[in-house]
Amino acid sequence: MNTDFRLKANGKLLISGEYLVMNGAKALAFPIRYGQEINIKSIPDHIINWKSIQNDQIWFTASFSLPDLSILTTSDTAIAFELKNILQHARNLNPEFLFTQCGFSIDIKADYPLKWGFGSSSTLIYLISRWACINEFSLYKKLTDGSAYDIACASQQRPIFYQMTDKMPKITLTEFGNGIKNHCIFAYLGNKQNSKDEIERYKKAEIPSQKLIDRISELSDEFCKATSASELIEITTEHEHIISSIIQKPVLAQQRFSEFRGSVKSLGAWGGDFAMFTADKSIDELREDLKQLGLTTLFSYDDFVIKY
Repeated sequence: MNTDFRLKANGKLLISGEYLVMNGAKALAFPIRYGQEINIKSIPDHIINWKSIQNDQIWFTASFSLPDLSILTTSDTAIAFELKNILQHARNLNPEFLFTQCGFSIDIKADYPLKWGFGSSSTLIYLISRWACINEFSLYKKLTDGSAYDIACASQQRPIFYQMTDKMPKITLTEFGNGIKNHCIFAYLGNKQNSKDEIERYKKAEIPSQKLIDRISELSDEFCKATSASELIEITTEHEHIISSIIQKPVLAQQRFSEFRGSVKSLGAWGGDFAMFTADKSIDELREDLKQLGLTTLFSYDDFVIKY
């Protein structure tokens, strides 16, 4: 286990695949420059002093005794128990974790408002895994039934294809075509969806046909190959209608943005925090159109891409 330790984990957006990635569909995911960084320093006392920070403001604190992880003080009991659960599962995977001659002062900083989502839980799990010297996918699976594509994004610098094959993740680097780069805006819709609840709801439904799963995989490829707005709008429209038919929810374009001339794609859990808008216009023109629709938190590909 590392004592003094510092690491950044990248956030994510799920462009295609959504729920079907859990059935073996190939998903397209976008690691983004926003994320969380953990800074761990050893201290002489046998305690963990934890601070969670977003946009330079402390929003959560807790102290845990070592090695038993009893909660000594906290600003939010529910969050403290969630954090304790993650640390305990990490210890189950590495029995030496947190059995040290020192304690720790830990700051975890998000460089964006956590209400945007971006994988705030998965980046935390990834960072604790790296600190505990355990496999991040193993810890993730102890805590949730998701596909773990968001864990894969935490350490990647470029878009990825993500696919579960024989319960093992297959990760392939890719690049977006000019369709996404030049004609898309990612907009915050003001709702942070509970992904865990949506996953549970999906798993109780009938498993989609293999034909639909394969078609979603093909569309993931086509999202990357699209070089124009018209291609991307056609791909998005088909993808939205397939997912809509499976989860029995209306497409976002019909539900909230029927006046928008282009395509609207839900990202990740439907009804959640972000959507992708595509139109045959420049980024600046598209941005202005979306402001007229009341959307103010807007990002282009260039706003999100990780510079390396």
